Amino acid sequence: MRWNRMHDTALILLSAATERELRTTAGELAGEVERYRTRLPHQEASDAAWLQGLSARTSLKATQPHRAAVLADSLEQLHTRLCSIHSGEIASCARLLTDGASTAHVSHDAQAVFLYPGQGSQRVGESSELAAGVPRFAAAVRDLEERFTSPSLVPFLSGAWGHPLDAQLQEDVNDTTISQPLLSVLAIATTETLADLGVHPSITLGHSVGEIGALHGAGVIDSDTALGLIQDRVFCMRKAAPASGMIAVRASAGALHDVLEGAPGVFLSCDNGPHQVVLGGTDTALHTLERQLDSAGVRFTRLHTSAAFHTPLFATADAEFRRRIAARPWSSTPCEGAVTCVSSVTARNVVTAEQASQGLGHQLSGTVRFREAARKAQENNPDVLVQLSGGVSLMRMYRQTNPEFTGREIGMGGSHDTRAGMAACVGEMFLSFHNFQAHKILNSKGIASMTSTQAWTSENSVVRTLIDPPLDDAPSGAMPPAAPPLPRDVGGEGITQDLLGLFREQIATLSCVLSPAAHPWPRARNQQSVDVLPAAEPNARESTASPAAQQAEVSGQVTRIIADIGGYNVSDINTGARLGTDLGFDSLTMTNVHAALTRQFPAWKPSESQLGSIRTIDDLARTITGTPVDDEHPARPSLPARTTVSTVAMSSGPVGKAERFSDAATPETGRLTTLPDVQETVDKIRAAKKSRVQLPYYVEHQSVAAATTTIAGEEFLSFSSYNYLGLAGHPHVVAAVHAAVDTYGTSCSAARILSGNRPIHNELERSIASLVGAEDSVVLVGGHGTNASIIPLLYGNSDVVFHDALSHDSIHQGIKASGAVRHSFPHNDIDQLDRALAARRKHFRRALIVTEGIFSMDGDLADLPAIVRVARKHGAHIMVDEAHSIGVLGATGGGICEELGVDPSEIDILMGTLSKSMASCGGYIAGGAPFIQHLRYSLSSLVFSAAITPANTAAALAAIEQLRSEPERLHRLRENSLHFVEGARARGLNIGNACGVPVVPVILGDSDAAIGVANTLYRQRISVNPIIYPAVSNDLARLRFFLTSEHTIQQLDRALDLTSEAVHGIARAA
Repeated sequence: MRWNRMHDTALILLSAATERELRTTAGELAGEVERYRTRLPHQEASDAAWLQGLSARTSLKATQPHRAAVLADSLEQLHTRLCSIHSGEIASCARLLTDGASTAHVSHDAQAVFLYPGQGSQRVGESSELAAGVPRFAAAVRDLEERFTSPSLVPFLSGAWGHPLDAQLQEDVNDTTISQPLLSVLAIATTETLADLGVHPSITLGHSVGEIGALHGAGVIDSDTALGLIQDRVFCMRKAAPASGMIAVRASAGALHDVLEGAPGVFLSCDNGPHQVVLGGTDTALHTLERQLDSAGVRFTRLHTSAAFHTPLFATADAEFRRRIAARPWSSTPCEGAVTCVSSVTARNVVTAEQASQGLGHQLSGTVRFREAARKAQENNPDVLVQLSGGVSLMRMYRQTNPEFTGREIGMGGSHDTRAGMAACVGEMFLSFHNFQAHKILNSKGIASMTSTQAWTSENSVVRTLIDPPLDDAPSGAMPPAAPPLPRDVGGEGITQDLLGLFREQIATLSCVLSPAAHPWPRARNQQSVDVLPAAEPNARESTASPAAQQAEVSGQVTRIIADIGGYNVSDINTGARLGTDLGFDSLTMTNVHAALTRQFPAWKPSESQLGSIRTIDDLARTITGTPVDDEHPARPSLPARTTVSTVAMSSGPVGKAERFSDAATPETGRLTTLPDVQETVDKIRAAKKSRVQLPYYVEHQSVAAATTTIAGEEFLSFSSYNYLGLAGHPHVVAAVHAAVDTYGTSCSAARILSGNRPIHNELERSIASLVGAEDSVVLVGGHGTNASIIPLLYGNSDVVFHDALSHDSIHQGIKASGAVRHSFPHNDIDQLDRALAARRKHFRRALIVTEGIFSMDGDLADLPAIVRVARKHGAHIMVDEAHSIGVLGATGGGICEELGVDPSEIDILMGTLSKSMASCGGYIAGGAPFIQHLRYSLSSLVFSAAITPANTAAALAAIEQLRSEPERLHRLRENSLHFVEGARARGLNIGNACGVPVVPVILGDSDAAIGVANTLYRQRISVNPIIYPAVSNDLARLRFFLTSEHTIQQLDRALDLTSEAVHGIARAA
């Protein structure tokens, strides 16, 4: 759910390795909440935004076994409930919706019973909150609705989301031709959505028409069969048993036995539980029975049904339904998988599709034996009940039948189809399912592959809320403490905090790393750097104009700068537009903005509080003129209606004369070796060496780097190279290199287009194309250069490139060189990408979307299927950088398309490198044959470059051959990756949302800490690289572990143990 839509309830999720750590974490967060409450004046909107931002950030943290969930609609309530968890007052049996907080120990996925309700539970606009939060669910519903056209389901389901209830529709939805298809669509879409979130059933059980949903949920039948059965069922039932009805009776079937014996024409329709049955019969017989029950004091309710379902009155309909069922193929082979479907027709487990067909053939005229089926399901001792729509009705009957059941209950839809109800459902799933991916709902960026966080007050490397004290106030010899985050706007905008964080890090981080061990807090390099001073100064250019006129003048200048950098037409920019969400400005773009503003307004030195309030162009202008920035912002405007393609300077700021030439510039005429920048770097490195700080750069490795490496003559465990499949030193690969050198020499001595082409070049290109599933490919000498050259070839200043905010530097360099407008979208936020394309695409000649297969700093995947859908919707091209995913993802190592089931022909540019799994060096582009042929005659890095060497070509070719002949290497790599991820989480290490690929970050949140832990491990003969700014933002500084198929479990565990000891040692020292 997009929780920035919510103003009444936020869900906060916590986890830790032990119960004690969980309680400590709750206490620490309670302190953060209290500091935030007492630091600033508050308004309801800003508090709500802060709560929702906190909800999203906590959902991104790596989940560990001891967990807590808290519902809160105010800071006071959140503080109270966090304190209750800290003190141990909240019990694990507490219910979120009623108690507001609960805890659990989740060491494995719960044994879950999925309950599928029948006719009578339907509601117009059902599951609207799930649709609002999970686009995949909404899309699945809309796709399934199209199967039913007469009558259409759209007005009753997706068309009713977000609209007031229509009384006539609510009456019409009870019709069998509407209700049963609606319930089946919800059943299928919800089951598939929950699976995507990591929630899977162990047992499925359906009531009446819900039987078909339960069979689908257990994998007994597929969705096409389920929908076809629903269509047949509706056809057979719609005219059956006229002048009949049903009543619900508060009694057991046994207690009514004698009554039924004396009431001809009345039958037991549903045996729901020990205290409720449903009777059906002709209207005349039911009237007689109602008088008898009334006289006996038995409570009953007449149901609003069109006929007496599940009675012998439907025998003719049953016969026709059996005939239609028999016309379909039904397998007698036992179903594979661990999910058990318990039939409410037979009260037995369904093992084969053929058994399912036999039960369905007697369902319309037979009793629904839900009570017996619930008893059967309870034999599996489930931990949790999940009702997929309609609220809690089936769960209530299940619990009445099985009073020994004490597990959790998750009711979706119905009375729970509210924001608070949906939040409670998500929280209960988090407390029940080990692999539940809460951030797919709670975080507005919407996918599992999110950068995780270390601190409560930080997000990912693009949007962050960590606010440090001013430079001049920081004590010498220590890193400044983190302050609570400033409130965020309701729209989820965090670009201003990122702006501040990035400026601070640019000044500080490298200086911290390279300065002596005492590490005085770094100062600005010179007066041109962005000093953060206590108060802003007005524009130095004195003006006699009125404040309003001066404000308008400055606002116009700022707007022109923003337009130049962002590729917009000045007249189309609303000065109230948010810089990040609306205009697509990420931290790199904002660096350009700041540089341009500093040149234009040299006296502009905003304070931290001012920077923290900047969200819009108007805010920027106000800080320059010294006008206070409003705390509240109007509703977010839409993206500009039109964009220009003529102003596209994305990396150097505005290109006007005033910006190229400045009277304030001082010419530097010295040689490059004497430049201040050069000398400063040299001095810092020299100082670091004098302090005996071990710099982790340019270390000499003296052997093949696989599971181990040799440094200074000693063997180290190696986690610092991406030799994923261990093929860099494989005998077959080495022999192939020797043979190629013997045949072709060490260099091709020419560009391939002239006389540098060799048979092995063509062979390698065919092999790569076959591996990734493309028509053709072309290889180049370097991976970085491949990205930096392919984008400028195809895109220019009439085009726009949308790239994931965490894209590699080579992609940024390519976009910069192309002159195309650059639009950054938050990491894997496909909804935001969709909105940006909708607003901007039509005004550019070409549009490109760039993402990565495996993101090299975070070990997560792109949501490629969603990107394909958005690209096709808007007529954009797709480029995927598979540097770290080729040879790693997919059943045969074919990459992300094979892994996620995407047709490779849907991807316009499949780029990859040869230096990881392929044990070589170089890059490639794969795609359609005409496109690759075009590249062979036009791509400058191919046409004007010497050919890739025979040795590198042969190594890559041999590596692909070994990948195919030794598939166990890929299997071992995956096992090692999963073992390391699970082991890291078990030891309390923050690995973000690493998803089991061989790139695993251990996030420390501080560059000094990352250097320190890396040095500690180095002394223990473990080689692992620290990743600090500018590769990542400082608060996401980390160690990056590369895993290989050659590591043993013992080696992985040793590294994990020593890393955990070092990391927790630093935490204790702090």
